Amino acid sequence: MHFDAKKVYLQKGVLWNPFFSFCRQPIVKFIAHFLITGGWARRKYHHTSLMSFLAAGFVLAGSAEVKQLPAILIFSAKGELYETAIFGLKQELRNDCAFTVIEYTTDKCMQKLDMYFNSVTPNAVVIAGNQPLKLYRKYTTEVRKKIIQIPVISILAQDTKNTISVFDNAVGITFETPIITSLVSFRAVIKKPMKHVGLVYRKSFEESVIKHTAYCKKEKIVLSGVLLGNKPEEYKKEISDALHMLVKKNKIQALWLPNDTIILNPDLFTEVWLPFAANSRIPVIVGIESLVNPDLKFGTFAVIPEPRATGEQAAGIIFNLMENSWEMNGITVYPTISVFTILNLEKAKTITDSIHLHRVHKVLGKNECLMK
Repeated sequence: MHFDAKKVYLQKGVLWNPFFSFCRQPIVKFIAHFLITGGWARRKYHHTSLMSFLAAGFVLAGSAEVKQLPAILIFSAKGELYETAIFGLKQELRNDCAFTVIEYTTDKCMQKLDMYFNSVTPNAVVIAGNQPLKLYRKYTTEVRKKIIQIPVISILAQDTKNTISVFDNAVGITFETPIITSLVSFRAVIKKPMKHVGLVYRKSFEESVIKHTAYCKKEKIVLSGVLLGNKPEEYKKEISDALHMLVKKNKIQALWLPNDTIILNPDLFTEVWLPFAANSRIPVIVGIESLVNPDLKFGTFAVIPEPRATGEQAAGIIFNLMENSWEMNGITVYPTISVFTILNLEKAKTITDSIHLHRVHKVLGKNECLMK
């Protein structure tokens, strides 16, 4: 656990804080290691010299004020995606902030948060993933309401704008890759031109769909969308009918799927989306890597935020916060600045070839399945 990020000033007769700060330096740790292991004797370190060195460090530490680094809490889901993003964040701020990482688990998370906040008031909280974000929202509204004022940075969470709206001060980096970015990226890895793409969406995605329909037009791509009603109990039939119309009437060449947990809930995914992918040759473009797993036999191409770049983008937000004395007002959502592409070769074997694979960051499936 890290202490509150405050300046520690020397007072008369009180030198412990600067001394401990000095003792945390690499050279002191190196010497301490040899003291413990006995290496000091083998390397003929002399007691008097060592004590003189530590005393000098004590005096030097006491000659000026010592500033502790700002404390940042990272509350994250488990997985390579999140670990990579956190690595990017920590690398950018490794000399500027002190980090504590708490991994989301199904149990004892509340206790872990309690233990942390009982000893530390962080300058900011970075939350990676939907489940940690949901739990932290509950924690700040039901358990420890005072920390609601601490700035929150949300990364790698779906429906970012709505999920962070409960906080007073929050910044989110969208996990939803822009439609136009996904389509242009997919077009670059297929052999034939792609001119017509379909999608099914809810009202909350309408503004984005309208905006990207215009963007797609500039790229000579027709975007045909079907807006669902506001009754989730009718979505099974609505989505099935919409997909049938897009394929048979609109003659779409690909389907783009939004990161919408409502229309991708387990029941609808099993009863509607999987059968569609199994019975249709239409490529499905998604925004979640797990949906292009070859074992699932669903998605063809995934475009997701590049995780390390997302972490670095979050680090930039924290830098700005530091310069602004950790003050943040309201809710702000930024688009992701870099994307990562994944191709399911099992599903794409008839629409791509080896010449185009170098344009993909990650290829899933065996190369033998490529049609020559």
